[in-house]
Amino acid sequence: MTKLVDIGFVKIHGEPHGEMEVFKIKYGQCKIDTYEKVGATGVKLPSAILVNKSILFDNSLQAPSICRHNGKLFISWAGTGNNRINIMSSSNGINFTNKVTLAETCFGSPCIKSHNGKLYLAWTGTDAAHRLNILSSLNGIAFSNKSTFGDTSIDGPSLESYNGNLFISWTGTDAAHRLNVAQII
Repeated sequence: MTKLVDIGFVKIHGEPHGEMEVFKIKYGQCKIDTYEKVGATGVKLPSAILVNKSILFDNSLQAPSICRHNGKLFISWAGTGNNRINIMSSSNGINFTNKVTLAETCFGSPCIKSHNGKLYLAWTGTDAAHRLNILSSLNGIAFSNKSTFGDTSIDGPSLESYNGNLFISWTGTDAAHRLNVAQII
């Protein structure tokens, strides 16, 4: 277990009303492990802060998806204007490289997830029915083994690895827009 050591406070001028917010910074193993937002009296406040923010030179009108796989972070998103699926990776969580743009297009956001040594990418297709699709990769660059399911969705699906199994969830195209969950085998 990492021993956390208080190293001080950082004051940040808040907007829009000019309040002062104080962040207590703790160090462990020569890197910043945790941040606690505390008030001026040292009382812990219930909120989080963002650090090491990266702004990529790519854009999307849909939400991106992020996961870790084999010691790297991977991000996937639908390109603006063409809805093509893009993937990039980072070994430090700040600098993203190795951009891959697939020929596949998606409706809504694609979802990327690591499971049992493979990287999986799921999306709702741009076909008239909006069928669910999935691809896999060992390295995040070369994707193969595409499967198109008969199930359809009104938005991008979600993936989760649970108890050694890969699950997909989505909102159905039925009149009630029911939520669906299925195991992928």
